[in-house]
Amino acid sequence: MLLKWITCAVPPQTREAFSEAQAKWAPLRTAPGFHGQLGGWSHPDPTHAHLLAFWQDQAHYDYFMRHLHDPLYEQTGQAGTYSGIAVTHLAAKIDPALLPTLLAQTWLLVTEPDQPSVRASSPVLTLTGTGSTPLRFAWATERPDPAETPSTRSTLVRLKQEWLIPGQG
Repeated sequence: MLLKWITCAVPPQTREAFSEAQAKWAPLRTAPGFHGQLGGWSHPDPTHAHLLAFWQDQAHYDYFMRHLHDPLYEQTGQAGTYSGIAVTHLAAKIDPALLPTLLAQTWLLVTEPDQPSVRASSPVLTLTGTGSTPLRFAWATERPDPAETPSTRSTLVRLKQEWLIPGQG
């Protein structure tokens, strides 16, 4: 499976427009090979939005980017709502049956693998992208205890239900 980790810098004055546009990506659910996407705001500093998309494989993702992404992007009105974007692709062996559990969570903690672990109510995945630092993704239904959350080199994301897009595989 291919995971796409997206971080967008969002100025405070466009935060609402970004959120509304992000909620319009629902047609993505019918893209071939798309398994789901979740996302939300950094906590407690909401100047960054984070998204994690699950794709069957590189071929399906490439098809989406070549044929479906740009028209959908235009349709959402997302242009101009963020000031910067960073994208990381990660390869993973994930059982698609696990995705509904991951997509149903409320919090996502992303750290580098050498950071202390936190208790999570769902699986923890450590993934490596091509030429990138490995990332650990830990899902939880309740906000992780700040005393257990690494203070540096980590991102805590409060997931937004409105940005959730379950896929059809």
